[in-house]
Amino acid sequence: MTDWDLEMTLGEAQEMLRPLIWEPKGAICPLCHQHAQVYKWTLYSTAVRLLAELYKAGGTEKLVEAKRVKPTGSQGDGARLRYYGLAESDKDRRPDGGKSGWWQVTEFGRAFLFDRAVVRKNVWVYDNRVMRREGPPVRVRDALGKKFNYDEMMRGTL
Repeated sequence: MTDWDLEMTLGEAQEMLRPLIWEPKGAICPLCHQHAQVYKWTLYSTAVRLLAELYKAGGTEKLVEAKRVKPTGSQGDGARLRYYGLAESDKDRRPDGGKSGWWQVTEFGRAFLFDRAVVRKNVWVYDNRVMRREGPPVRVRDALGKKFNYDEMMRGTL
């Protein structure tokens, strides 16, 4: 925990907090007292599987409700796809204020899915914004690993 000056300005707080959010445990904002941290995300097989299912259901033109096509055990995969630029979420919110759960594959997502584009292995995210992309290039088959067979997954779409 850091000793904070109770009279600091917003700019001073941001300057002080900026390097601390990259620490493994993040930091507490001196003004709003919320936890602030940059998180490292990796693209893994269930997210790529969701991308394939979204594409099969709607291509790049239609929004698809993720829960209709989501493979079991794929919590947070839609957000992961968004951070990599592979899919976009519907901008509208549900009546209760929650996220809609509807996703659309981007043109870049289609190129990645058909092995015509690569992503960096890791993205670093803060406040739902990608701060950094790094690591070796990853192709769709790399992200699937041994858990899923690419040809079976893409059957009917190639």
